[in-house]
Amino acid sequence: MSTSVPDIDDSYALALALANGVDVRGVVTTMGNSMVKPTMVTAQATVDALGADVPVVQGAEVWLPVEAQQTTGGVDLTGTCVNDGVRFMADQLRETGGLTILAIGPLTDVACLAMNFPEEAALISRIVALVGSKPTTVFELFGTPLVDFNYIMDPRAEQVILEETNIPFTAITFDLSSLAPIPIPELERLASSSDPLARFYGESSMPRLEMLKEIDFGPAYPIFDAAAAWHLIRPQDQVCQQAGYRLQTGSPATAQAGETDIYDWFSPEITETRQVLSCTGFTSKEAAGRYQNAILRAVGGVGWSDQDVPLNDESPLRTDEWAAPTEERAARTDERAAPTDEGTLPTDEGVGRIDEGADRAPW
Repeated sequence: MSTSVPDIDDSYALALALANGVDVRGVVTTMGNSMVKPTMVTAQATVDALGADVPVVQGAEVWLPVEAQQTTGGVDLTGTCVNDGVRFMADQLRETGGLTILAIGPLTDVACLAMNFPEEAALISRIVALVGSKPTTVFELFGTPLVDFNYIMDPRAEQVILEETNIPFTAITFDLSSLAPIPIPELERLASSSDPLARFYGESSMPRLEMLKEIDFGPAYPIFDAAAAWHLIRPQDQVCQQAGYRLQTGSPATAQAGETDIYDWFSPEITETRQVLSCTGFTSKEAAGRYQNAILRAVGGVGWSDQDVPLNDESPLRTDEWAAPTEERAARTDERAAPTDEGTLPTDEGVGRIDEGADRAPW
């Protein structure tokens, strides 16, 4: 998990997963929108507000070096990235025999795990990551420019996972995660709720919402990270297809909004790389609405219904040519969405499992 108080979507993703029966084995925090120690405070506050018995473990404080590092004497320094979060994931993989990593922040700790604990990394069932886009996608919402933050914060980490491992990989792209935003008045309404959880999320969201108003962002805000959690719950609602990838790496220290020379693209037209699963849209307007309502129900306590939250028609729904179902989507059923009392979940790079025990996943 990579989050800060003004950046709200990581915490919403955790609530969505827990509310829908995903067994979260732990939350591993990483640097991202803020440094890792403030992120630890936010992550623990979120877990406490949710009343979840989920460990929160500190991960990476800094990105991987752009190239593999050695001392002047030639000693390999690959192991210097290992931290408590990486060791926690390795322990969980040994204990369970297999987990799905749900990565909603930079992939630093997952790549470090792969490089330093290859036997444990081989037990990863798949990685579901909030990264990437279709080629030449313009990163903007309501005219506001954005960046693929999780990639530019550590380009080498994604390269390690895609090119140096065979771990099954699912990219929840910007093309999908930017869809079905929540109307800002609905998020503000949480702050005045009598429900303690709803009020926690509403009050925690206010700094971000005030900033969006100041820059005239638009009428709604996408809960980006929640789209990755939703893939574990209702993958049949998302448009996904096998695709190749193309990476342009660079230094994370110089990556700024608007740069076009650092990118991670996913497309079925790219055939020279190994194939991964890329998700780019919702299968229908109803599917997008189901996702919006599930987010609000996860944090809003009682009282939310399908009629409470209208779709934001100002954000176009993409159900493009990638609509052919995949075996992974076809194999999953609506039963996965049923909440259970046993669900626990890790975020960002933690560890979780769907309630039937068929799909374990760390964030």
